[in-house]
Amino acid sequence: IINAGLARELPAPEYRGFFEALNPADRFPGLLLRPPLGWPGDPVYEKIGPQGTAALLKRLYPTDPTVPLPLYSEILKLLERKPDSVQEMADLTALAFDLADEYRNPVFVLADGAIGQMMEPVEFMATPMQPRRVSWAVEATPETRHNLVNSIYIEPDEMEAHIRKLEAKYRRCEREQVRYEEYQTAGAEIVLMGYGITARILKAVVEQLRAEGVPVGLLRPITLYPFPVEAIQRLAQSAKLFGVVELSNGQMLDDVRLALNGARPVEFYGRVGGNVPSAEEVARFVRKIAAQYAVAEPQEINAHA
Repeated sequence: IINAGLARELPAPEYRGFFEALNPADRFPGLLLRPPLGWPGDPVYEKIGPQGTAALLKRLYPTDPTVPLPLYSEILKLLERKPDSVQEMADLTALAFDLADEYRNPVFVLADGAIGQMMEPVEFMATPMQPRRVSWAVEATPETRHNLVNSIYIEPDEMEAHIRKLEAKYRRCEREQVRYEEYQTAGAEIVLMGYGITARILKAVVEQLRAEGVPVGLLRPITLYPFPVEAIQRLAQSAKLFGVVELSNGQMLDDVRLALNGARPVEFYGRVGGNVPSAEEVARFVRKIAAQYAVAEPQEINAHA
């Protein structure tokens, strides 16, 4: 509703282009977050998604700007599932507290600027979890003062034993807490990797290039530590190369290279300064590296260059 309101106030292409770059016009529910093709002059209201989607689009992005916006409840009824990004950020924030409690370790929730400022429907658990009382917690009372953590031991053998204990905790975390998503990786000769808003764009790129015959898939890390090393190495058995796309100069790039250990080439595409690449921009990058590594027939690649 906020996107639609802004698009109505600023219908010029240079303003609505941000929404169009981030959200596909032919996929539900992303099409609700951007004006339809041809809008505002001659819009095409796609009949994609649940029944009632086209009618809702006409009310969100009408040719008559005086048509009132729909209610939030109407959109919530239409959505069969929530978008991954903001919902997942909320879910992972709750999970972060549980993991920090279980491993007694700091947990960071990372979100890029685009996802951090998005407004999308989110479902929270019906009953809030109550904090549990544990014997090791420090509660700012004299009785729990002895629970203050000491990580320095003067005697070398004690210090070594403590470090080995911490190491075992980290290894257990690496075994049990790796999270990632694979998207159309079956038969993929190019595996794209990205997180945050970039991964949302990469899904659209995968669908577009798959339709063109380019065998591409997406591996989206959900946890950056533990990093999905085993998943990368498994996909490398059949993939010819990996492509890393980030809104940076390459923060995850070295992690991917270390996981592959030279087994496959890694190409990189990044934007900085708050610039978010469009799906077509990234698709051009993928077509280029596909031609470079002979992943698809040259005539197929050149036709879209």
